Amino acid sequence: MFYSLLFGFPIMTLAQVASDPLSGTRVMSLVVGGVLDENVIAEVNKHGLSFQPTEAYLTMLRQSGAGETLLRTMRQAKTNPTGGQDDAEMLNQLLQISRHLHAKEYREAALQVSAAMQKHPGDIELAFVMGNINASGRTISNGSRCLCGTAAAGT
Repeated sequence: MFYSLLFGFPIMTLAQVASDPLSGTRVMSLVVGGVLDENVIAEVNKHGLSFQPTEAYLTMLRQSGAGETLLRTMRQAKTNPTGGQDDAEMLNQLLQISRHLHAKEYREAALQVSAAMQKHPGDIELAFVMGNINASGRTISNGSRCLCGTAAAGT
């Protein structure tokens, strides 16, 4: 009982979000966060989209690493426009983050995610992308530790 009271609200919130159609920001975050195209396709097919993807959006998604099968799925997906529009600034930030990640500029990617999180506190998509960077061990602090370890080994 205690656990359901303690954890019930977050679980219900996540379940509610999971059943909603996917926004452009959510799809872009999944791609930038390194989710396999096949898994993104499964989510798009299951939940649909809350927007009609434009060619400009699909170009951004391609530049972020989406494959042709995912792009084709996005074009054919069922849409249920909810009236809300994706934040163009957020989409551009995610595109820049993906460029840093593809160039293996992990420090810059993490710094850019941190800056975006300052503008959008509590944003789950940005938290997911940062979590992916951290989980893969490519964080700023790990880089600092490596530098410190190298300096200590040299002395």
